[in-house]
Amino acid sequence: MNGKSGFKEQATLIRKLDPAIAMNDSWSILTAAVGQKQLATMQKSLDQLERNMKLLLANSEDRLAGDVQGRNGYMMIVNERMQQRGISVSGPEDIQVENAFKETLQDITTLHNQQEGIVSVIEQLKEREILRGFKDAKYMTVLEESIQKFNQTQKIIEMNFRFLKDYYEPYLLRFRGYDQYELTQSAFNPVEQTNEQLIERISNKLKGLEDNYKVMIGFNRDNYKKSSILKAKKLIPAPLDTTNAALVEIPDTMIIGEETGGKMYAYIPEPKN
Repeated sequence: MNGKSGFKEQATLIRKLDPAIAMNDSWSILTAAVGQKQLATMQKSLDQLERNMKLLLANSEDRLAGDVQGRNGYMMIVNERMQQRGISVSGPEDIQVENAFKETLQDITTLHNQQEGIVSVIEQLKEREILRGFKDAKYMTVLEESIQKFNQTQKIIEMNFRFLKDYYEPYLLRFRGYDQYELTQSAFNPVEQTNEQLIERISNKLKGLEDNYKVMIGFNRDNYKKSSILKAKKLIPAPLDTTNAALVEIPDTMIIGEETGGKMYAYIPEPKN
């Protein structure tokens, strides 16, 4: 088979080798082709992350917002090198992927510590006021400011977490052969649980305000309390997106083609809809 009729555009270059070897080493070629396709998918994820970061983190003054953007841009370069050279476990690119993972977890920990401080401020809001305010309950000013800070931090955590899910997870599953369950338990669940617990503490405080808030002096106090808590509930932060990234599966079918000069191409047909 030659490279005409668009075949080469749909195929993955494996290496220059003898066709006889290709017949005897088809499994290695298949996994290499899948790996190349997975790297291409991961590159698209990094591209999408870059677009999301420019949109969501454009006005952030937090240093860690710049760190996650810089790390994502660097990993785009590393991923391109792996597409060109292939992957060697414990090789330079593999080490860079692991370093990016460690830096990402460190940043998420720092950001969660920032959120911990914000949640502590929210939890200390008083559940009573002597004289009814004009429009909103007196806790609303501090609550709105605090949740705004929390959500700004949450955006940075979200981008870091999506890097783990969209890039690091498929890398470990496809190229290092990690078990999905073990990976989720060790790398992702701790992040998700910490984030969920912080948001739950905010929700619990709002429930306490709803149940216990007292206004000692003023008219129409019930409607005053009700309207304030309804407004407050709309501020509850959204949880992290835990959607799994696309993992390229090893197919049942592969087409191997040779071009002039001995270049071998492995074509993985797209699944039929």
